[in-house]
Amino acid sequence: MLDEIKRLLEEQKSLLLMKFDDRVQEAIKTVEGLEARIAEMEKLATPRRVHLAGLEDEKEKFSFFKAIWAIKTQNWDNAGFEKEIFENTRKRAMSMGTGSAGGFIVPTIYIAELIELLRADAIVAALGATFLTDLQGSPVQIPRQSAGATGYWVGENAAITASDLTLEQLSLTPKKVAALVKLSNSLIKLSNPAAEALIRRDIASTIALQIDLKALRGTGSASQPTGIASTASINTLEVSDPDGGTLDWDDLLDMEYKLAEDNALKGKLGYAIHPSLRRKLLKQKVAQFSGDTGGSYIVAPLTESLFQTWLGYP
Repeated sequence: MLDEIKRLLEEQKSLLLMKFDDRVQEAIKTVEGLEARIAEMEKLATPRRVHLAGLEDEKEKFSFFKAIWAIKTQNWDNAGFEKEIFENTRKRAMSMGTGSAGGFIVPTIYIAELIELLRADAIVAALGATFLTDLQGSPVQIPRQSAGATGYWVGENAAITASDLTLEQLSLTPKKVAALVKLSNSLIKLSNPAAEALIRRDIASTIALQIDLKALRGTGSASQPTGIASTASINTLEVSDPDGGTLDWDDLLDMEYKLAEDNALKGKLGYAIHPSLRRKLLKQKVAQFSGDTGGSYIVAPLTESLFQTWLGYP
């Protein structure tokens, strides 16, 4: 019985030694693999020497100081040898700009973002325009009062003269603005960034700016709506120079007065002006009105909030 137990113990010992030896061999192989990978990475990380044609043979003659100074000043009079070395290098060097000279192995980097078109800002809605939405018919008619009752001073027991309000109908005919972009199914499926979303944003911006422009300057013809500037019989103030050459703060006060004169200085009001007019106003100086171009600015410091405060309206 004792001999049998010894034999079993010896077998277990042999098995444990074999398993341990296998583990050791596996560890050795793993270490060897890691050493090989480290050696390969060190080889890749080793800085490559840059070779300039002719430099190895006459390195004592080549002056980096002269070359750097010539590049900075664009004057190679005192660096003739260095200039020759650079020109020879350019002639013989491979180039990523030419496919066969190395360009084929330079990867193209594609960034899936789009630099969008610069556009004007839409301002009509921001200035408080009224939008009539969910209309179901045409034309659109809005009743408007054109005259009111008449007041009379009367004596004791005297009859009061009757008067009526006068109404009229403002009739609006809908106009349509549209944009069309054709694209293939393949472009919709494969484009990055997504072509459909891009085109939707572009069309939305285009239509918004068309509405903005025609609300201000639509001619009323060629299927366009009639804009404010083309509306007849409204109060206007002429500025002699359309580019704002003569526009000043007095003109703005006169515009405000024109509205007050017609009892219309109420509601949400604001200025729709070209950037050249804004610049003209901001650059005006205190002494400018006395013929002197010097002096301090009327609006200073030039902040948007202070400018709006001076204007009185956005």
